[in-house]
Amino acid sequence: MADKPIGPSFLCIGAQKSGTTWLYEMLKHHPDVRFPGGKEVHFWSVHYAKGLDWYKDLFDGPGVTGDITPAYAILPPRKVAELHALNPSVPIIFFIREPVARAWSLARMNLANMQKTLAKLGEGAQIQDFDLNDSWFYRNFTLQQAVDRGRYAQTLRRWWKHFDKSQFLIVRFEDIAASPRTVLQRITAHIGIDATPFDGMSEAQLGTRVFAGRDLHFKLEYRQFLFQLFRDDVVDLQNMTGMDLSDWLVPPCEE
Repeated sequence: MADKPIGPSFLCIGAQKSGTTWLYEMLKHHPDVRFPGGKEVHFWSVHYAKGLDWYKDLFDGPGVTGDITPAYAILPPRKVAELHALNPSVPIIFFIREPVARAWSLARMNLANMQKTLAKLGEGAQIQDFDLNDSWFYRNFTLQQAVDRGRYAQTLRRWWKHFDKSQFLIVRFEDIAASPRTVLQRITAHIGIDATPFDGMSEAQLGTRVFAGRDLHFKLEYRQFLFQLFRDDVVDLQNMTGMDLSDWLVPPCEE
């Protein structure tokens, strides 16, 4: 890369449950890449009180440094503007995933987190399928942060007011499973690092899933509800980016 920027060399702003952990697992083994704050620094979303000097000092030093924090996708406009003022030319990666599947994955993750909490109460404390009712799932689907995280056009519109579109690499989650090597080559080119360290890895190794959640029946009524919730944003995203998202616009039906 050219002159080292103030702060991280690249950002990945989400979306949550769309491949960000996979990216971290791949890049943390690259000899030229460092994650001095771990995967999710959360400076702009949680630790802002530590101050800009803390954030800048965290990424001071040699090599290419990254901050992969999915919560940045829903930062308020003033934070995005301040981030741009600090690091106006930073390359940005944004993973997107079919929003119905993403919302379901998030609900399953929330369920797993509940299970971990219950496990601390002692042996036998476990959530059973019959404990779960429709209201629990609909509440998870409609929490404002959960909805905002799945509205990718809304995210891009907020960020594109400050950052040039050319700074963004938008990656579909589905492409990781289909061709992980191609995805990695696009990412390494975008952030300016050599892709050859991944040459010795097989497609299976490159496409290894991380944090796969508990398998549950995904009711048709849930899928239909989520499809209607996100449909307009998908249309908007397709128009904004020129990406073909027609597979995301097929109404759910019985499998």
